[in-house]
Amino acid sequence: MRKMYPVLSFSFVLFLVILCVDFLITGLFAGLPKIASGWLVIWLVTFAIATFLTVIFCIYSTPKVAFVLAIFVLLFGMRAVQKNCELSAVYDNPPATDEFYGYAVSYPQLTGLQSLPVNDKNFYFLLKVTKIRSGSVFVPTPPFTVQVNCRNVTDDEIFCWGTYRVAGRLKTDKSFYFMSKDCIGRLYAKKITPVDKYTHPMLRVGVVRAKFLNRLKDNFSPQSFAFIAAIFFGNRTHIEPQLMKSWRDSGLTHLLAVSGFHVGVLAMLVQCCLRRVFSRAVSSVCTSIILIIFGLFLNVSASSLRAIFMYLAVMINSETGINSGKLHSLSLAGIILLCINPYMIYDYGFILSFSAVAGILLFSDKISPQTDNFPRVLRNFLSAAAVCIAAFGSTALFQSSWFGQLPLFSVVTSVFVCSIFSFVFVALLACILLFVIFPNAIIFCKTAEWITIGFLKIVTLLEIIPPLKTENVPLYAGFALLLAAFICFYIVLPIHSAARRKVAFDRLKKSD
Repeated sequence: MRKMYPVLSFSFVLFLVILCVDFLITGLFAGLPKIASGWLVIWLVTFAIATFLTVIFCIYSTPKVAFVLAIFVLLFGMRAVQKNCELSAVYDNPPATDEFYGYAVSYPQLTGLQSLPVNDKNFYFLLKVTKIRSGSVFVPTPPFTVQVNCRNVTDDEIFCWGTYRVAGRLKTDKSFYFMSKDCIGRLYAKKITPVDKYTHPMLRVGVVRAKFLNRLKDNFSPQSFAFIAAIFFGNRTHIEPQLMKSWRDSGLTHLLAVSGFHVGVLAMLVQCCLRRVFSRAVSSVCTSIILIIFGLFLNVSASSLRAIFMYLAVMINSETGINSGKLHSLSLAGIILLCINPYMIYDYGFILSFSAVAGILLFSDKISPQTDNFPRVLRNFLSAAAVCIAAFGSTALFQSSWFGQLPLFSVVTSVFVCSIFSFVFVALLACILLFVIFPNAIIFCKTAEWITIGFLKIVTLLEIIPPLKTENVPLYAGFALLLAAFICFYIVLPIHSAARRKVAFDRLKKSD
């Protein structure tokens, strides 16, 4: 059965069912989407595929597995309802005051050091609100998360994890909750009063990260610092708007988001170094620990979490010898992310990241030509081209809907630029590590600066070929294209091939 449906696995079936349940429960509460008819068709098609694969999976598996599948779906449905209730508790009873009491749950983008100009002392952090001021006392409230924006910070104390009282004006926004990792709204702080600080060793990672970012900012030009902060820390807020336009027009913005490409290159480097000393199992475990630590230094995003969870799943499968479908690791990462926040299905990063990786895993080998007799260089080029085409085709209509343009030329340039970027990423990583070890050796900073400026010139040069302007492309068209390709390659064609084989076998049997 796996030969006919190579995607069939417990995790993939569970992920599809969870998507249907998630969209139904959160959509009913949120009133999404605006064009109900188009989204209803997409949901019905997804539900039909999920039902078909679930029936096939249950037929070829044991009743215990089907029972476990039902339990998982039930637990997720309860989790989605719980999130709806938490959101209702805030929006049905909006805060009537501007002062909150809670604890920080993320580190800032920058710190307020004296070495920085006053105008650059801007940062934000996430605050888990637990109490709201009512008169002269703080009264408990259902916990919710807000993003606190701090500007013109004058003190020289590094802002880190702890408990704070924050005064400011809160702007609640449901769409911000849908798109921003469990945040209710934005709070522009006028006053921040620290109450206490956490001293757990792992929470100090935020302080180390903030110090290191400031150190890089002092030793690199603004453009180089913005690029390094984006590809190594997932922080794109320092990229100039004009340069960001160049990245978007050239279709290379995916290189700025810490995703599977970055995590894969880093894991490969660590794994190769450790394998020279340790066994395969020890190297895999150490690499996983290093990637988890690397994730602590990142701005949390769907693409980075997805990449780390996928690597952990692949590592576990490799060490345990589990033979799963090709979408097992991606589905497992999606299940974990949706359990963390069911509303993440409305996040741009989640949709683009998962659709691109799904396109690569599902369709790249289908459109790749037979290259057994080709030279090795040509085989690698055609394989890379198939990956780029699959990823671009899976996300093309999403890009058209959100950005109003389609960088067609990126299908050609990505094959070369991604290869160049892999060398740039490794070289910059080596320079930064050497800079940490030898802080007085300016040559490493100069080398990293030269590499960064050279690569940014390539990105700017690719802007010469403008993207194709598109208008009025509905968002559900991207899901429709992805579903249509999946149905064609993995349902219609396998059934057609099985029917042809059966007819041929019957004819052969009659002739005998």
